Amino acid sequence: MIGSARSWAIWIGTLLFGTAVLCAADSASLGSQTIPDNTQEAPGANFTQVWTINNTGTTTWGSGYSLQYVTGNAGCNHNTTALSVTIAPNTGVNWSLNCIAPSAAGTYREDWKMVGPSGAIPVGTSNTIWVQIVVTAGGGGGDSATFGSETIADNTQETAGAAFTQVWTIKNTGTTTWSSGYSLQYVSGNAGCNHNTAALSVTIAPNTGVNWSLNCIAPSAAGTYREDWKMVGPSGTIAVGGYSTIWVQIVVTAVDSVTFVSETIPDNTQEAAGASYSQTWTLQNSGTTTWGSGYSLQYVSGNAGCNHTMPATLSVTIAPNTSVNWSLNCIAPSAAGTYREDWKMVGPSGTMAVGASSTFWVQIVVPAGDR
Repeated sequence: MIGSARSWAIWIGTLLFGTAVLCAADSASLGSQTIPDNTQEAPGANFTQVWTINNTGTTTWGSGYSLQYVTGNAGCNHNTTALSVTIAPNTGVNWSLNCIAPSAAGTYREDWKMVGPSGAIPVGTSNTIWVQIVVTAGGGGGDSATFGSETIADNTQETAGAAFTQVWTIKNTGTTTWSSGYSLQYVSGNAGCNHNTAALSVTIAPNTGVNWSLNCIAPSAAGTYREDWKMVGPSGTIAVGGYSTIWVQIVVTAVDSVTFVSETIPDNTQEAAGASYSQTWTLQNSGTTTWGSGYSLQYVSGNAGCNHTMPATLSVTIAPNTSVNWSLNCIAPSAAGTYREDWKMVGPSGTMAVGASSTFWVQIVVPAGDR
């Protein structure tokens, strides 16, 4: 203990089972990519390669981490891209390359690497990631498509768990009539949509359009999510306006929410005058943000004998769906009566309501002494 037996202190506790932190380490794995190896692209077609890379290490990636060109040429921009966000362990990042397929037929590959403060970071067992395409010698018969519109523009904000529908309007700009041999197929990524292949159930004549719809539910964790789809006909993938895929990309916004779980001192617990007691509230992080040093327990009003001199700031991280114990060491007042004091949780965006209340409290009854 620190101080005398009558000292008042606020302790923050969290329960850890069998956890040992040895040292920070960089590690990465490939989650998905929008352009699988040997995807066919028409000469001069625009395409976008998006790699989803998972942070499987113990460091948090930030501006010191980048994607760097290594070798080869599949028509992509070769500029180094540094992270502009932080990527915590067990989360992922989307690295995107905008490319134009070479004009000559052939197979083209270019390699990239992830680099951190300590050097190149292998992705899985490979030192590089790559895009490899096959540029075809000719077009795909009379099939051609252009993008008309979409209901969910890139980086639309969606609340965690919210239902949304992406509708793409695609125009048939070729000379064939689309029918049951044409479909919309999932390629990669995950923005919470159903990944079932959708085949056309109507005929779409040249110079008319079709609406392809996806019913989706936004992921529960904050972040940017993208998934890619492609149109497929009897001759294979149909580029839409020069792109081999169409996509939905949303931003799930972080939400602070806290739920009361339990307390060690229920309302109106009797405490003898001058007795030491400890109130511990267990609060669950029921939002989508991870709590850290920007979150604190702060005194509001009243006096049940606890220390009011300073807020208690979190010294650990509390992930969504986990809990923290906030503890107060107190001494019951010397006079008989009912005593209550209120406290609040405060985060970067302000006071966080606990259930329907802006505060939580300890309320005790000090009984009259024996006569």
